[in-house]
Amino acid sequence: MSRLRHLAGLACLGAALSCSHSASRPEAAAPLGDRLPILGGRLTLQPPRGTKSQPRNVIGIMGADEPDEEETRLRFEEGHELLVILADEWVALAADDERTTREKTIGALETRTGPLNVTPFASATGAVRGWLALPDGIAFKFDDPQAGLVLTMVLVQPDGTLQGLGIFANRALARRPAETIALARRIAATVEGGGKRIGVEGDRVLPLLGESEQVRIHLPAGFAMSTQNGPDFLVHRLRKIVPIGTTAPIGYLYSGFHPQRPAPDGENLPSRTGTLLGRSVQWTRSRQSDLFRAHAQVRDLQSLVRDSDFRPLFDVALYAQSSEELDAMIAILESAQLIEHR
Repeated sequence: MSRLRHLAGLACLGAALSCSHSASRPEAAAPLGDRLPILGGRLTLQPPRGTKSQPRNVIGIMGADEPDEEETRLRFEEGHELLVILADEWVALAADDERTTREKTIGALETRTGPLNVTPFASATGAVRGWLALPDGIAFKFDDPQAGLVLTMVLVQPDGTLQGLGIFANRALARRPAETIALARRIAATVEGGGKRIGVEGDRVLPLLGESEQVRIHLPAGFAMSTQNGPDFLVHRLRKIVPIGTTAPIGYLYSGFHPQRPAPDGENLPSRTGTLLGRSVQWTRSRQSDLFRAHAQVRDLQSLVRDSDFRPLFDVALYAQSSEELDAMIAILESAQLIEHR
């Protein structure tokens, strides 16, 4: 996932800014609503009254919404005018110095928007800090011609983890730029820390599709987990929290019937015997350029409905930039155990 998408949600604006169909208009003086948690409780803010949550789904009706732990999308829609608030969890750490963090975040976005007007940001309680950045006017410089960037924020938690938040307007709303920018500024001023932390060592309990049992997995410090719920599958994403600008190891833990097969290209590396959910498995390994991959699968899990034709599998695909990182991810997965659902 690129830094540009993290910073401003550039890859998903088409879905965010289409299909307006109500009446009346979002005014800059519109009252803000109740404080809402976003990103699974990592942040809170007050959007305009009447704002609705609409997770992004980029695959169609058989796809899956993005996990709220990774991405929150809010829509405020009146008539043909639409305002979208898009927040992303970067699963990344700020650099040791503020200048480098700013260059790797706002500086990266400026390659698309041109120079931004950047000011420091601190929440009312001081729980989060960072920067507020605005283009001159409203910037329509993204893949979706209806997506205009009103403002963007880079937010740094006390533990150094980063989130990004962008506010976008469609062209109908952008016809009133002064009011739209004023409204976006009012929303941004309400952003506050939510208190939830990621990367803390401990056990996570994960559901399995249609299963009477669950998976308990021990996460070392510095790792995060999120869950994507599909119509007939679950995908748990395991990520290592790395400095901004660094490629993070990632694992996809699929529970369902039709996992995506690992790409066959690349150099095959020696496989290794291991365990997964208490069963013996083969970890197949491969390498393509500087990307290392590992894969293992457990079939014929017990079904809640006791149907022999309804037996989901557990499929794990891991990706890392080195063999050592890959081995560390495998070790985390081999800690996974089946436990009875309570």
